[in-house]
Amino acid sequence: MVSEGLTAPFPGEITTLTTKLYGDLDTTETAVENRDIKTQQRIIAGKELWALMLRYANVGKRMFEFSEEAR
Repeated sequence: MVSEGLTAPFPGEITTLTTKLYGDLDTTETAVENRDIKTQQRIIAGKELWALMLRYANVGKRMFEFSEEAR
């Protein structure tokens, strides 16, 4: 099989490359999961901030609802 490129170290190289490929795929999958988690955390924080802004805006509206416009 030497004429076809199959030498003694070839099976070991294939095993090493396969192991590295699976490791890289796991690393990529972990990075995608972490990115998704961080995205969800940013969305939740944004919603909490929006709710707080609405609360303060409503307090401000109530404070000045019946005040004199001339002041």
